[in-house]
Amino acid sequence: MIEEKNLKTFIKGTQNYFSSVTGATPEIGTPYEIDASQIHGDFTASIGISGSQRGCVYFTAKREMLEILLSQIGEISNDEELLSDIVGEIANTIAGNAREDLGSGFMISPPHLQNGRINLETLYQKESSFVIPIHWKGYACFVIISLDVMQLNN
Repeated sequence: MIEEKNLKTFIKGTQNYFSSVTGATPEIGTPYEIDASQIHGDFTASIGISGSQRGCVYFTAKREMLEILLSQIGEISNDEELLSDIVGEIANTIAGNAREDLGSGFMISPPHLQNGRINLETLYQKESSFVIPIHWKGYACFVIISLDVMQLNN
């Protein structure tokens, strides 16, 4: 089971991303064990985790939220490539920030981008999969942490 202090690492990274990039701090909901019916996203990025833990960190969001986010950072275009890129950037930043807190044994890969829902079969194969619900400017998005070993070094 993931420890609360380690979930807070991912929450802090998410808050820092949105605050620094958009100037608006998101509301973070209560993390919960994976429930597929509550995860909705049009674009998803996953960051593979290896080393002392194995699994993925995901970020998923709806198109409308990503379009608003792009406009906030000065992008006038919101084509599929930019929408995928911003999802990958968010996932990479959150996982990278977690790596700073959790140590060099928390090794991350480049983002893998996909349109649509997360492959839930891979999430259910992990020992721990937690969802961190995020609300930003009236939109919901999600960070999902799905790892086999949750003995993170802090």
